[in-house]
Amino acid sequence: MASTLDTSTRAVYLIGDHLDRILAAGEDLTLLRYAVHDNGQDGNEQSIGRFVHDCRALELAVVAAVLQAREHAAILGGAKNAFSPIARLFANGTTPLLDAVEALVDRDACAFDGEDPIAFLRSRGLIDADRGCLLAVERIEVSEDFLVAGTIHLGTLMTMCAKFLDALEVHFDLFPALPEPEATVVVPAPDDAISHTPHNPSV
Repeated sequence: MASTLDTSTRAVYLIGDHLDRILAAGEDLTLLRYAVHDNGQDGNEQSIGRFVHDCRALELAVVAAVLQAREHAAILGGAKNAFSPIARLFANGTTPLLDAVEALVDRDACAFDGEDPIAFLRSRGLIDADRGCLLAVERIEVSEDFLVAGTIHLGTLMTMCAKFLDALEVHFDLFPALPEPEATVVVPAPDDAISHTPHNPSV
């Protein structure tokens, strides 16, 4: 019984860590911008290949953390307690990402296409699905509509993770409030306790 409790406790803190990583990488994704017709006059020249590389690196960080969170959530989901339905709900909500990763073994799958930057941009919803080039595009911005692995909107995933993290914190008290330090009261010494130098009158 104690061993099961220890395993569940570890799973709770590991899930919290993975959820934090998902939210951090997701925030970093939404900061990515690419000015298509910027020739670098402002000193910030960036190729489309570099932009796609940065998107893909953060996306993979998100997906890896989701898969790890799912693995530990399965431990909580298998337990018979009040929190297990929430853990199973998270696992079910992130199933599309699991399917996308499994598609990597298929050489014909394009969910993580790494050859054609345009194909990547289309599959992530960054440009129109029927667009074959960037001639009519001025700026590309990653938003919450970004399709992680071409399957689930980034905003939806981050909201799901944030709510799951909140539920963990409430149910398991992950970060208990520290007790307020006791105030130090300084009591002044009474007048008669103050040392006085005796007065010796002159003879």
